[in-house]
Amino acid sequence: MGALLLLQGKVAIVSGAGAGLGRSICVRLASHGARVMVGDLDERAVTDSIAAVQSVGGHAAGRVTDITDRAHCDALVRGALDEFGAVDVLVNDAYHGGDFSTFDRADLAVWRATSDVNVFGTLNMTQAALPALTASGSGRVVMICTHGVDVIQPSFGAYTSSLT
Repeated sequence: MGALLLLQGKVAIVSGAGAGLGRSICVRLASHGARVMVGDLDERAVTDSIAAVQSVGGHAAGRVTDITDRAHCDALVRGALDEFGAVDVLVNDAYHGGDFSTFDRADLAVWRATSDVNVFGTLNMTQAALPALTASGSGRVVMICTHGVDVIQPSFGAYTSSLT
């Protein structure tokens, strides 16, 4: 709980923030005083996450963001800087789950797309935010990774291989 109290007045960017865990992260950050910049592929999901943050009295802005596109990542960071003046926290929650096929039936193009999001997209987002995080003097990066690397399932090959 003490660490969450340190969020008062901080600015957090959350990628993959449009639904589920990402939206919950945004709301939790806002409930502890952080201002939140929401990034997601789905425009309606961005709008809904902003509304969820506002429903707990928080401040949020957002934009459609494809983390595989470096220009989108740069724009999300610029948006946070323009709207809130800083970036203190980056939460990398965006992911691609793969095609849920077993390897013998896998489309390796899907595996490549999964890695493009989970590995290189996350690196794009982190690299884009790094100057602002450094300028904050106390910047933090949170990488979200599910149990898919610990509990390997035959139909999660694309996802699991992109995280190991």
